[in-house]
Amino acid sequence: MLSNKLKKSAALVAVLAGSFVGATNMTITAYAQDYAHPRDLNLPDSTFQRPNPMQLQVALDNGLKAYVAADDRVPMVTISAFVKMGKISDENQGAAEALAYALKNAGTGSMTSAQMKEMLRQMVANYNVSLHDEWLEISLNVPKEDQMMAEKLLSDIVLNVTLEQSAIDGAMAGVKAKVNPGDMVDGSMTVAVDQFHQRLYAGHPYGYVPTKADYQRLTVDQVKALYQSHFVAKNITVSYSGDIDADAVKGRLKGLFAGLSADMAPSNPTVPVLKDSGKLKDHYKADKYLTWAVFGHSLPQMSPQDEAAFEVMNYILGGGHFWTRLFIETRDKYGLTNDVSGYIVPHWYGPGSYSYHASSRHDVLMTTYNNSMGEIVRMTQELPTAEELSVAHNALADGVFEDQFNHGDAAARTFAIEMLRYGNHDMSASYPERIRAVTVEDVLAAAQKYIRLGDMKTVLVGNDYDLTN
Repeated sequence: MLSNKLKKSAALVAVLAGSFVGATNMTITAYAQDYAHPRDLNLPDSTFQRPNPMQLQVALDNGLKAYVAADDRVPMVTISAFVKMGKISDENQGAAEALAYALKNAGTGSMTSAQMKEMLRQMVANYNVSLHDEWLEISLNVPKEDQMMAEKLLSDIVLNVTLEQSAIDGAMAGVKAKVNPGDMVDGSMTVAVDQFHQRLYAGHPYGYVPTKADYQRLTVDQVKALYQSHFVAKNITVSYSGDIDADAVKGRLKGLFAGLSADMAPSNPTVPVLKDSGKLKDHYKADKYLTWAVFGHSLPQMSPQDEAAFEVMNYILGGGHFWTRLFIETRDKYGLTNDVSGYIVPHWYGPGSYSYHASSRHDVLMTTYNNSMGEIVRMTQELPTAEELSVAHNALADGVFEDQFNHGDAAARTFAIEMLRYGNHDMSASYPERIRAVTVEDVLAAAQKYIRLGDMKTVLVGNDYDLTN
């Protein structure tokens, strides 16, 4: 839960409680609004303690590590496998996408695709396969009574997925024709963000999208080679949570995934730096009442200390809450937009991104943009206040951090992904301390080091309007 120090006192909505007598009389009770600042409420400090990952972990003889957390709030079970294999893991473009398609659709050595889909239907299962740049997630959520069936199915998919030409054909069928964002039917921030990242990572492995030609060159043997090299025990972690007997699950997991190879995990891919210099502006006209704007630049890999300072800086500047500098300047003062927030998107092995997202009527977009840039520039020139720093410390070290462990699936999932990425749990163990160690001088230094005003890329999707300096 969010630290009580950090919660802004939201006005309590008046409650109407009444009872009808016949069809005419109603009694109304109104409760007064409380506008007190959190510092005046004498709320207690958070007593949250991060769970001990070793108490949730079970380590198999072949090297696989799983995290099991009992959580009986609802009679559901979630089982997920995380694989350190993503879009950039293979030189054969499209191989990861074809493998992900097979994991989602193709069946296993013991059942056809149709049989697998029927089993999922019978369990009323929510089954997802998500392929990211550097890792892949296979997740299955089912009612408690189908737990045993679900765990056997997931392990069968991981160990024995069917790989045939149909996987390549299915992935190729998903290739979308290039569409001008201005031709979209429904305008949204998602389109602008997608276009921003396409421009930012143009010519870089993180930005490459396989083409039909790539899939036509791809062979089943190449997809099988990717699967065999990366689906090994030391390259996979598992999270298992829900209304379960944790000890019994830990015992069964040793048998369910014992068949995975104990071979060494593949080396992490080498990712080139991003040649992200100079400004760029793209505008896609769409006949919409709003214009969506995304502006920002790439981020290099950071040390844990710099990462903490930059996260605190962003929380103060545009961290997605009601007291950021960008929110106050663009909404509270002038009502120009619903929100302008800053988004840090890290990558595991190479350059991430840092961008600001805004939407406004096209006639006030220039004002929204200029006011936002004014606050961004100010962030690189002035020390934050002690109160801004305190709010960020408590929000991140208590609220945001706690949220990663606030229920069984969140805790098991957080630890499983952390182990997959780092091979240990040092980052989560040190996170609150690193955040609270950030000073106002560190915040200013992080802004000056990592905000690159001269390299801002801007993408607009909306009405005919141009941002000019």
